[in-house]
Amino acid sequence: MKTKITLLLLALFMFAGNIYSQIDAQHPDLRSCNYSCPSGNVTAKNVYLSATINDGTPLEDVYPTCIAGVDTYSVTIWLNYTQNQNNDIPNTRVFATLSIGGGTPMQINTYVGTLASTKGTSGGKIKLTTVPVNWVCGQTLSFTNVLVVWKPGNGDSELNANSTYDCQTYSNSQCEFGTTTVFTAPLAVQYDYSTSCATNSGVAVQFSNKTNGGKAPFTYLWNFGDGTTSTAISPLHNYTTTGVNVTATLTVTDSRTPIPATNTVSKTINLPNKLITSISQQTNVSCNGGNNGSLTTMPSGGTLPYTYLWNSTPIQTSATATGLASGTYTITVTDAKGCITTSSATIMEKPVKLTILFQCKLTTSFGAN
Repeated sequence: MKTKITLLLLALFMFAGNIYSQIDAQHPDLRSCNYSCPSGNVTAKNVYLSATINDGTPLEDVYPTCIAGVDTYSVTIWLNYTQNQNNDIPNTRVFATLSIGGGTPMQINTYVGTLASTKGTSGGKIKLTTVPVNWVCGQTLSFTNVLVVWKPGNGDSELNANSTYDCQTYSNSQCEFGTTTVFTAPLAVQYDYSTSCATNSGVAVQFSNKTNGGKAPFTYLWNFGDGTTSTAISPLHNYTTTGVNVTATLTVTDSRTPIPATNTVSKTINLPNKLITSISQQTNVSCNGGNNGSLTTMPSGGTLPYTYLWNSTPIQTSATATGLASGTYTITVTDAKGCITTSSATIMEKPVKLTILFQCKLTTSFGAN
């Protein structure tokens, strides 16, 4: 059974191949051995970051909050666990898949050695990485496909970190680390937003909360910058004004004890005017049956850049359409957010010059003498 741990973590991996024990022909990935994994002795309480200068201390205990995308720490990765056997488990090795921010997955192969019994204690901890890496606040990571293997024997004298092994070397295994295991890190408040197409009544903005880290559950307070607030996780807010900038602020408080952590982030949001367009210049056909007419449109509002589409033959895609014969034409303007507006105009042609020739016939009649 695979356990997935979605969490906060690392942004930048330096020398990634050396951070974890190598997987090679002498040190294969035992997850391909199809172990039955009958054991249920080990449970992961949580995986966490620890600053290099505070080796083993959770980063969030030192820095309860951080600025997403800005604050950077040199860290190693640790695991809090419980082991319910009366005796220590010797010759232990951990395999897992680590993926940072949706990037290329990296395979962990860590020799733990003795996994101490935690009966009667609050638990133990394992250092999963030894080479420090830089963690940028707010980035996400997944920790999946976990396998723990061990071999009973006389302590760790039988195997060590450099020992070669194969599928038959380890006699005990566990393929899960508990479905409630989480990754912990400082509270990083962040959000995204998207604006709708503005109308005569205003513009709607969808806010998407992207906060991670901290300790759940959380409380949220949105200040939309127009005198209104919300406590929803990801609210949809309707602004009644357009063509202005507003500052929207999200404040999040977690459930740390004894003192909850609170963090805030603000962003400036442009509320565009309604997208409109009109025909700003028109040139009619100069001669009957000709095709030298032109039309120019001038849009405003919305979000730059604009794209243009005239229903001429052939289709034209600039602000000015040329080579037009007489007829009615429509311009469709689309802005960067997909908002659409149209305008139409009719190209005229000069009337046919009509020349009328009159022929007069003079008839003279003379009377008789």
